[in-house]
Amino acid sequence: MRKRILAVIICAVMILSMTACGKSGGTSNGGSTSYKDEIHIAYNAEPETFDPVHGTAMATRTITKNIYEGLLEMDADYNVKCQLAEKYETNDDATEYTFYLRKGVKFHNGKEMTADDVVASLNYYADFKSSVTYFATGSRFEKVDDYTVKIKFDEPSAMLPYYLVNQTGFAAIMPKEVIESATEAGVTEFIGTGPYKYDSYVSGEYFKLVKNDDYVGPGYECNGGDAGDRVAETKTVYFDFVTDPMTRLAGVNTGEYDIATNISYDNLAEVDAYGLQKYADWSMNGCLFMNQSHGIFKDENLRKAVRLVMDPEEMMAAAIPDSTFYNITGSFAGKNMPAWYVEDAEQYIGIKDVDAAKKLVEDSDYDGSTVKLITTSAYPDMVAMTMVLQQELKSIGLNVEVETYDWATTLQKLWNYEPVNENYDMYIMCYPYEAAPTSSSILTMIYSIAYADLDLISEPMAKMESTTDENERFECWKEIQDILYKNEMVIKFYDEASVTISTTKVENLNNFSGPLCWGVKAAE
Repeated sequence: MRKRILAVIICAVMILSMTACGKSGGTSNGGSTSYKDEIHIAYNAEPETFDPVHGTAMATRTITKNIYEGLLEMDADYNVKCQLAEKYETNDDATEYTFYLRKGVKFHNGKEMTADDVVASLNYYADFKSSVTYFATGSRFEKVDDYTVKIKFDEPSAMLPYYLVNQTGFAAIMPKEVIESATEAGVTEFIGTGPYKYDSYVSGEYFKLVKNDDYVGPGYECNGGDAGDRVAETKTVYFDFVTDPMTRLAGVNTGEYDIATNISYDNLAEVDAYGLQKYADWSMNGCLFMNQSHGIFKDENLRKAVRLVMDPEEMMAAAIPDSTFYNITGSFAGKNMPAWYVEDAEQYIGIKDVDAAKKLVEDSDYDGSTVKLITTSAYPDMVAMTMVLQQELKSIGLNVEVETYDWATTLQKLWNYEPVNENYDMYIMCYPYEAAPTSSSILTMIYSIAYADLDLISEPMAKMESTTDENERFECWKEIQDILYKNEMVIKFYDEASVTISTTKVENLNNFSGPLCWGVKAAE
């Protein structure tokens, strides 16, 4: 089990490190309001792939979630629900799962989804993500009949349902023949069961989706997450790749685009002045990491001194002018993940005891040497937080220098895969929400950026993986967070929302980890 936990972390490191055409279109009439047949989304990034399994970036996830579905999906509260599976069962020790498939579900090529497709898809997912990463040792995927699939393991895997709905690379169900024709780079045909079908892609310009008229959902209402019925209200959707944030903003204001993603916090005043709609996409958690592989932060007391002097409210106010788009929280699954939110973790942040922090520094072996606090120009909000933190740390006697790099250089500084990394001492970084908090990037970064000893949490991690009791799992998760804080392994201090905007004519935008297109329509 310990080897498996480490494998999860190592593989996730690799995942984290990768992290316009003519617009004609007619109208449709829905009663007294006339709606556009076509909407345009100014999207901030072009995915590295449109294979939902090989994709590691949120850009891939956002676009492909309109095309593909999994056996299970997440609702808006990060609870796991059935989607292509009608129901599922597990045995007492979580070594065997049985999935009963919905009948009559059609792929975009007209073929009915069966167990053969599901088994092929699960093997494809496991092979790429690594069987030791998301699946317990000895994972086997077996067809029972055309509409029943078993997953068997040599050891307990109680967290399997959460791994199947992983945010960055999920277990999408695809036709068996599409998987069999996949290259090393991934599938070459983009065929799923979702409410939209792939139409065309022009690199550097757009990705085009068209409505799947044959789509049939699982029969329960979508509450804003990924799970439930999905209704394609618009015939055609373009994801237009627009890297410049001001161009995205201006384009929505003029009506060139209906929706735009990742608007800068510095432009929120303009958004309000233009009278545009704002949507908060709560998808990121932020932490301060202290490098324990060398230097002063090998000393637990100095790490505690940092926690006692830092002021999350002051740092966030400097970074994001509108408090609507952040939460101060110490829970590693934040306030927007109610199923996993740990209120007890709030006791560890925002304490602000400068005198106690100074004494810890004075009593340490710190000799006044330079502390390298690095940040990246790619994220101005993180730069702003970093500058405030520098002054707070100087107030307790630490000689802190800020070094700012572009994103590529920052990744090089962080991911050197060596037991000792002297490129930095401190770094503020965000990581994405996941359905399963223990598969989230937080453990990856505690291991590979903070260089903390994760053996300290191996026991509750193993128990969390083996128990099928939800209350027991939550207690294990609470214990994990308590250990992380009591050993000063990392400081989680905020949740952050990225900002999506639209014209006032857009209705029903589902902004769960990015703009999802089902239900969305725009009036003329």
